[in-house]
Amino acid sequence: MPSLSTREPQSRTALQSRPDGSGEPSYRVSAACLAVRNQENAGWPRLLWLAVGIWATVLVVILIRSYLYPTRNTVYPIFATAAREWGQGVDMYDLTIPRDHNERFRYAPIVAVALTPYTLLPDEVGGVIWRLFNLGICCAGAVAFTYCVFPGPARLNGKAAAVLALLVLPLSIGSINNAQANVLVVGCLLLAAAAVVQRRWTWSAAVLAVAILFKIYPLSVAGLLLLVRPRLGWRLGLAMAAGLLAPFCLGDPAYVTQSYASWIGQLAADHRHDWPMENSYRDFHVLTRAVGLSLPDAGYQALQLLMAALAATAVVRGHVQRWSTARHARAAFDLGCCWIVLFGPATENCTYALLAPTAALATWEAFQDGQPVWKRLLMIAAAAVFLGTMLIMMLTPYGKYVSCVSMPLAGLLVLIERVLSTLAPAADLTKSSRPVEALAPAA
Repeated sequence: MPSLSTREPQSRTALQSRPDGSGEPSYRVSAACLAVRNQENAGWPRLLWLAVGIWATVLVVILIRSYLYPTRNTVYPIFATAAREWGQGVDMYDLTIPRDHNERFRYAPIVAVALTPYTLLPDEVGGVIWRLFNLGICCAGAVAFTYCVFPGPARLNGKAAAVLALLVLPLSIGSINNAQANVLVVGCLLLAAAAVVQRRWTWSAAVLAVAILFKIYPLSVAGLLLLVRPRLGWRLGLAMAAGLLAPFCLGDPAYVTQSYASWIGQLAADHRHDWPMENSYRDFHVLTRAVGLSLPDAGYQALQLLMAALAATAVVRGHVQRWSTARHARAAFDLGCCWIVLFGPATENCTYALLAPTAALATWEAFQDGQPVWKRLLMIAAAAVFLGTMLIMMLTPYGKYVSCVSMPLAGLLVLIERVLSTLAPAADLTKSSRPVEALAPAA
């Protein structure tokens, strides 16, 4: 069959390496090959629109439900109540005060201050806007991370974007539905990692501070980034100081001081390791209980510190091996988020939204050409456990009895895959095992 020759080195279709491994560019691309590629590419927009349609449908259903039932299956009233109590000078952390909900406000005073504008809205409207704001930050972080960190613009085509959007949905839907701040936090962490790659230190410090002030344990990601990018340190310190001191400028200093004392006391007393397993945190500690091990608090705290040290060692090892900034940022994000959900201080089912980008990217990467089989097996197993747990939680009344073990077990599988992949030599995903000219007979 006659072939079509071209001399356009910039063409993504034409420029390929020779199958003989010589590394010299080959520009011989057959017409049949181009036809096959065009046929493959034609399906990508449809897949992307399918992913957008699924996300839009889920989001519309959640927003309608939250508007019609603003106090059901949601934590937004906790945020709104705390913001109103801040304005009234009431102790947001005093559990003896009668409220319409029984949950405690677990966040720093600056969070209540930041949410004060929502008190001007009815909860039906405020809950919808709060969810859209969180999802907007998360989407911005996902776009920035996938473009700047991994997989990068060369591989971020329509098909990859669609697959990643679908993979990230299952672990994210719970936090979006109940209006928890996990979606906002993971969006900020994604933005911070992307900003580090772009050397935008002030922007990275600002969004890291937002994540830490909402939920303290994102310090794990910040710490891993600081190990190899120390110039981020003073900026993050200033951003944290601004966030912690801002309430003193906006409220009565005595009231703010009491609020901080109540908040710190509440954090120190928040301990569930001796609760029944179905009501305990979904972390590594519950796995030790499931196999009959009884770790004292001091022993588990030592394990938490040990795992943090191992994550830090992996990142520092990359610095010695001269990893790229993008690879450093991805390792810090992945290992930091894995530590949060497995060894952090307060992991619930919805907290696994923080693991959604890591799991989605690892699953997509595992099925690229040239990846080892063990990566695929680990991610298939993790995905099966995650999805099976969610189906049980949706369809049966036994979800909390299963999820207390299955969620951290799936998280552990993701951690193992991420540690092994982080320490392994970087794979070149730009090389395809199927050369262009192999798609069509030779001339």
